[in-house]
Amino acid sequence: VFQVFSDEALELNCLKYIRKNGLQFKKIMNKERPFVKTSSTRNDESESDIETLKECIITLRFYEPFKYTSCIKNQPRFHQEYQVLGSNFLTELRDKFYCQCNFGPFFDISDNPNEELQHDPKQPNPGFFFIHDTFFNDTRNPLNPDYSEVILNWAKKLSYVRDFKTASMEETKFKDLRIRMGYPCVYQHHGSCEHLFCVTSVDLIDSSDSLIRSEYPKINALSKR
Repeated sequence: VFQVFSDEALELNCLKYIRKNGLQFKKIMNKERPFVKTSSTRNDESESDIETLKECIITLRFYEPFKYTSCIKNQPRFHQEYQVLGSNFLTELRDKFYCQCNFGPFFDISDNPNEELQHDPKQPNPGFFFIHDTFFNDTRNPLNPDYSEVILNWAKKLSYVRDFKTASMEETKFKDLRIRMGYPCVYQHHGSCEHLFCVTSVDLIDSSDSLIRSEYPKINALSKR
């Protein structure tokens, strides 16, 4: 296998170590991509309302919820990818986020199990984004319970856990966030439905992107599963 490397490459310490210790290269399988990219929208100059290089696009990759067990190694599976503007509020992403849990029901329907469900905007719909050291709670509905409260109370009892902060999701824009690229964050809603996610890129918007503000946040890729 080392015949494919040039003499210059064979002088690299990593290859010397592999040859000396008789290690094997891991075979890379040519697998089909587990996701599909969504089609991009062409810009119409009459509809464009974003000036190039005057706004940033943030790409966030979400993973499917999974139940963690200490004895089983669960690898997070890609779920969906979104693009948001720096000027978008966190609630704008939450309102567009797709999850089967969004279709409920989350209340007792035993009296009329076959009755068509009616969406009631007064029903609580709590959730939070945990990014860096802050819980961003959805407080638009005063009936929403604070999911972060129990975690904050737990953290106060532990000397080795840093102090956490809270803020309102609907008052926070993505450009206000303090983020670390590739660092895991959490979106939790509907009780214990948790989605790990991370920021994969931050770019200035250009002519190859959609320049129509109303299209954001927009889904950029979907899992094929």
